[in-house]
Amino acid sequence: MKKLFSQWDVIFKSLIVLIVIVKVLFTGILYDPDSLAFTTIIFSRSPGYMLFASFFTSVFGNYFEIPLLIAQLIFNLSVCLFATQRLTILFNLNSVFSTIVLVIFITPLVSTYLTANKILTEALTYPLFLLFNVYTLQFLIQEKNKYFTKALLVLFLLIITRNQFLAMVPVLIILISFLWYKSKHKKYLFLLLTIICLPVVTTFFERTFNYIAFGTFTNMPGAHMPAAAAFFVADEKDVQLFTSDKEVQFFTTAMAELKRKQLLASSLPETDYYILYGLYQTRFSRICNQTLHEIAVNQFTDPNKSRKDRLLEAEQLFKSMFWPLLIDNYKQWTVLYIQNIRYALGNTKMFLLYFSLLITGVFLLFKNPRNKIGLFFVFTTLCTFCSLLLLGLVSHSENRYIFYHHWTLFIALLLLIDQYIKATFPSETSRVLD
Repeated sequence: MKKLFSQWDVIFKSLIVLIVIVKVLFTGILYDPDSLAFTTIIFSRSPGYMLFASFFTSVFGNYFEIPLLIAQLIFNLSVCLFATQRLTILFNLNSVFSTIVLVIFITPLVSTYLTANKILTEALTYPLFLLFNVYTLQFLIQEKNKYFTKALLVLFLLIITRNQFLAMVPVLIILISFLWYKSKHKKYLFLLLTIICLPVVTTFFERTFNYIAFGTFTNMPGAHMPAAAAFFVADEKDVQLFTSDKEVQFFTTAMAELKRKQLLASSLPETDYYILYGLYQTRFSRICNQTLHEIAVNQFTDPNKSRKDRLLEAEQLFKSMFWPLLIDNYKQWTVLYIQNIRYALGNTKMFLLYFSLLITGVFLLFKNPRNKIGLFFVFTTLCTFCSLLLLGLVSHSENRYIFYHHWTLFIALLLLIDQYIKATFPSETSRVLD
């Protein structure tokens, strides 16, 4: 019977992989508005995916699309299969549940996000994030330092591809601190120090890349993104916060344009901040890129400077204006920030669901620090909450930024069902996958 199940498991998984390959290849390469920015080396993007995509344009020229598509497909599929195999072993899943896990993992490849098809960072960050989760879980459950090293290397790649994954650093700090608290083993202090140093290493890497490529030892400009929310909740009287002529003129010009386009909270008829945030979320690009950033770069920087230097000049302008606006409007900004997190999860019920998983995991770990289900619940929900907390500070709750965490709820439910079946029918639940 075990051999029969194993054979069917291989057949079903092979069919799933075949369907994905056919779907991805027939769909072909897909472009988003941001795609062209990644096919050449430019100053306004993180280096990770830009280096990856630029390799194919450099080698294959105008015929880069098919090789890039095939490479992304192979990487995404390989990681999904690898992650499925590791979770199957870690949690002793049967062949049916293992196949379901694979279906959950490959869903972003064939629906909505199409991670293997699009020329976007998700083509790398989605499989890398799965690898980070798997290696971290292996470290937490099996206590082998080699998995911690692998998780840290993968996290380095994630951060230099999308800065939002800096949110994983506090997750690791919390978990390693818990392990040190329970065991008092000195090795965890060394691991904590390594994690704390990671943001310094990634910052140094990005600055070094920018120095080699563009001649400036600085990070990628992006201060206009968190500034968008501060401007959205501001009003015309906030011009009194600024003393320099440049800041006053920019604020006056930007606010007038935002008001004309009805992109200010004060110019919208809605007073319910949940609805108001929905309007902010759908208009974020118009507020941030098409108005604030465009005005700053085109009207308030030296036109004789290079594009790179004008971006850096605009960066300094946004940095100098962000904190005064935030402090003066902190109540409205805080409400908007909370709604950002709430909107990202869908509603309050989803927040309570994630929170209940976190509390359940904490309870299980205090009863048994090595409880696998507890480690999974705590780790994955911390990843979700820390990501939302960081994204709420610097951007908006677009699904493109948070879909990485969608699979965790389905796997959590699957693990609970698996545990129930094993507890109820212990003689019938021997693992049927080798």
